[in-house]
Amino acid sequence: MQVIIETMESEMRLVPVQVRINPASGPEFRLQASSSEFMEMIWPAWRRKMGRDIASLDVAAPQRRFCRVVADRASNTECPVCLEPFRTNKRVRVLPCNHAMCDKCTIRSLSRDMLACPMCRHPIIESEPLTVFMFDPESCPE
Repeated sequence: MQVIIETMESEMRLVPVQVRINPASGPEFRLQASSSEFMEMIWPAWRRKMGRDIASLDVAAPQRRFCRVVADRASNTECPVCLEPFRTNKRVRVLPCNHAMCDKCTIRSLSRDMLACPMCRHPIIESEPLTVFMFDPESCPE
């Protein structure tokens, strides 16, 4: 059997799938593609999603160089992710909740779909999930 994998951006790829019926839990699907092949299929859509998320982040929490003004605005003086103290001129982002994070830690968290402040769980940005659809082309009406 083959299925078409489609992302929300309407990119489609035909991929072989093995289907097994498990009496206890129902159908189980196994893509007959390696994880690297699967990532290659969805990578363009993932890059576009990350681009939109980073653009939203730049509006909600623009990158700043740590200085006295930023220190006065932020309620913490070390990154809650890597626990490194902020030094003068270090690139940081002050989140909408007034907690600060290293720019690198913020981007890394965003790429893992952690969209809330690690200190208070206040949302940083609104993000659409990356959705992947799978369907059997033989069962689709033309």
